[in-house]
Amino acid sequence: MTIALFEVVASLRLTGTFDPEEITAALCRVPTDQWRAGQAGPAPKLRRRSDGWVLESAAGAGHVGEQVDRALDELAPISDRLRHTLSARETSGCLCVAVDTDGQGRPVIALSAAALRLLAASGLSLDVDVVSGATDNPDPATPVIQAASTGHPDGPFHRTVVSWCAEDAVSAFLDEWPDRSMASQDRPGGEILVQAEMSVGSFPSMYFHPHLLARLASTAMSLRIETCPRTT
Repeated sequence: MTIALFEVVASLRLTGTFDPEEITAALCRVPTDQWRAGQAGPAPKLRRRSDGWVLESAAGAGHVGEQVDRALDELAPISDRLRHTLSARETSGCLCVAVDTDGQGRPVIALSAAALRLLAASGLSLDVDVVSGATDNPDPATPVIQAASTGHPDGPFHRTVVSWCAEDAVSAFLDEWPDRSMASQDRPGGEILVQAEMSVGSFPSMYFHPHLLARLASTAMSLRIETCPRTT
């Protein structure tokens, strides 16, 4: 199956209570944007509620998974410093991925086992935001999302939930997958496939907390999220 190319922007975003200059010094990276709490936000009448530090690490047309890999390749050298920075300060960190489909097609979010390990090791969350630009009305029905294992040596397993959140489906899948089926770092294999039944132009929430990313990384499996046409 051919995976369509979309405009993708990935950035590291830190928020909390801190001096942005200290983050710059700790990570040895120059941010593309930074601010202090109380400063003007994107809209003139809005004020920033927290301190912020942003490093845009990848941008361009391509497969979503490849752009995420590019961003993580740039962050890999500072992974240990990043984790220490997040744990030592009142700071949360997120790899934010914006996907612009311009109303053309359904993006596939494919994350390799290596990408999941690096995200978990860095202590980051992951937030994938799909901007469809579609003119049709948003899907009014709650999606049916199925998570299933494929290509694993212990055989398939699946879990179905009704939710707007892909992370709910993944969490429920991991909760119920028998322990004996979980892969280990020295026994990798397979993929967790998440499919959401939705109308064109609609996408589930895709925010993954650090704890959930750590659970995913422990399986040594890759993760693939896609949408398919609604059948009900």
